[in-house]
Amino acid sequence: MKHLYNLLLVGVFVCCVQSLVLAQQKLDPANYSTVDNTPNSPSTPTGGPGTTTISPEYNEIGLWWTGASGSAWGGGMRQTSQLGGEPIAGRSASWTVNVPPGKSGVYLIYNYVLQAANNASNVYYTLKYEFSNKIQDSIRHDLRRSAITFASVGLGSWVPLMIDSLSVGNYYITVGADSLSGSAIMRADAVRIMRSTVTHADLEFGRRTRDGFDSVRVGEVWTDAPLGTVTFKQIPLFNLGSQPLQVTNIYATTSYSRWIIQLPDNGSFPLVIQPGAKVNVSIGFRPFEEENIVDTLVIVSNDSLELESRIPISGNGINYNFILNASLTNEPHYNAPFDNLGNPDRPQIIQTGAWSPSGTGISAFPYPIAGGNLQGTFTFDAVASTEYRFKLPDSVNGQPGSSGNYFIEHGAIPFTSNSDIAQVTIIPAFSTDTIRTSYNQSGLITPPFFYALANKPIHLNQGDWTSVKFYRTVALNAVLRADLLRIRKIPTGATIAATPQLNFGNVSIIPAGCQRNAEDSG
Repeated sequence: MKHLYNLLLVGVFVCCVQSLVLAQQKLDPANYSTVDNTPNSPSTPTGGPGTTTISPEYNEIGLWWTGASGSAWGGGMRQTSQLGGEPIAGRSASWTVNVPPGKSGVYLIYNYVLQAANNASNVYYTLKYEFSNKIQDSIRHDLRRSAITFASVGLGSWVPLMIDSLSVGNYYITVGADSLSGSAIMRADAVRIMRSTVTHADLEFGRRTRDGFDSVRVGEVWTDAPLGTVTFKQIPLFNLGSQPLQVTNIYATTSYSRWIIQLPDNGSFPLVIQPGAKVNVSIGFRPFEEENIVDTLVIVSNDSLELESRIPISGNGINYNFILNASLTNEPHYNAPFDNLGNPDRPQIIQTGAWSPSGTGISAFPYPIAGGNLQGTFTFDAVASTEYRFKLPDSVNGQPGSSGNYFIEHGAIPFTSNSDIAQVTIIPAFSTDTIRTSYNQSGLITPPFFYALANKPIHLNQGDWTSVKFYRTVALNAVLRADLLRIRKIPTGATIAATPQLNFGNVSIIPAGCQRNAEDSG
């Protein structure tokens, strides 16, 4: 499936041999095929009820619109809404991919959409053979995994979804929405199937860039990780080869103490992946101080064409912080103090007026808990409020006491031109003063993902409730929104978490084994 990059000739034979051993693989275009959505022509239908057959290779169910973007594959895409905000359950789009004679075998299935903060976060993909009434494979997927940068809109990436054995003939790959998919925008652009022709183990992993699919893996980024915690991401490893893949080590090349490698079921090396199988490996980032870490993850295996596979990894650590989530669907807070059932000091979200969940009016921040922030909240009421109440912890980073200066920051919600000006009051614990401020919720640009309220640090005290209330008493625009609120401590000196604690209550860890594709790849 792959061949080696061309290597610069060197004068010493030993050096040449070492370069070959450490070389990265390059995919062979002869071993993959791609199906786009529509022909991307001006006559493309704008959507309608029932089934819309657009081409022999692509059709839709439900209402869809055409979107044009230079970040799309082929210049155009299809999407379930122009602005978002309406439920998308029941809509779907299907691509027909063909496996020609002589090329049956194990294939890895990729999906491409541009990156957008309002991409739907909980859609499903299914795989079905043309002569079968049964779904061969399925997976839940977050379309936001296509993101490469922190821009609100931009080039996306090819994300590996499923690995399956395909026979000669046609297969239908379907993306769809159900009652769990919310009201964000489901986009359908292109899918790709790829096989391997090698007779040994063949490791494939990582997202790939739109135009550099053959050779460029997209790095993984850990954003704003708090000191003293470990934030995990899952990296699926696929074996496209015909022999068992043996992974004998996974490590970071420079700042190895900042990373934790966790194998399925807390196992040990070697990790064996059978042909046509997938295993999720958890990579955890643990900053020791406010720092930026740029590193490379190396996967050592018996893939003879790529004995040491590499992918960029990076993360930044920030001082102690926690995030409160105003969701109406019991979505979790992150790293919040006293956040356990039955604790009288547990954070509180108090709302007045009629509030509803929104899958589109959602903070663009990549939430540290996988699937932990799929919806924001909104109201049309002229008089309404959302109040966040919390108590500071008894200690921070292992040191007693937590009173000090903090930034209180609201999570920016992009793509919300109909949002109102939010009035805000902040009442710190044991304070007789009320801090009053406001901000315009419309047209916010991300990044940054959080904006400081009152544009200054605020002194907070431990021991009693602090209140932060978003409200309006007159409706100037249609919608008032609320989602994430971050409370971030300002360092008073050198802040180092010398012995990071594994705080598994604050991260999402999904046990993974050599199962099929039931779990999402991101």
